[in-house]
Amino acid sequence: MPTLTRHRTLVAIPAYNEAATIRNVVERVRVNLPDCDLLVVNDGSQDATGAVL
Repeated sequence: MPTLTRHRTLVAIPAYNEAATIRNVVERVRVNLPDCDLLVVNDGSQDATGAVL
């Protein structure tokens, strides 16, 4: 009998100057996909995106 492999889902979120919205986006992903891996890529934001994360 073959062994079943459980696959994980990765959600990648690009973020550039998203300090005002990124917390809400991350929370919504966590609520809707609680078992996913989450990667937020802060692409050199000039605002407080990095601090929020």
